[in-house]
Amino acid sequence: MKATYIVMTAVLAAVTLLSGCGVHNVQLQQDRERCSQYGFQSGTNSFAKCMQDTAIERDRISMVGSLFSKIKQ
Repeated sequence: MKATYIVMTAVLAAVTLLSGCGVHNVQLQQDRERCSQYGFQSGTNSFAKCMQDTAIERDRISMVGSLFSKIKQ
């Protein structure tokens, strides 16, 4: 029973790491810090808008990078 629990925990941890959740959490924390540095307070509509704008900008940058890599091919 205890061995099964350990194995299941290890598998769950591996799946979480491999799924990119760790990267997403790092980006989320960086976005929070960025919006806080801009002076927005967590829990406000302005902070939420800053978080949204930051995510949209990151998506745009990613899309442009993908387009350039396809053009180079």
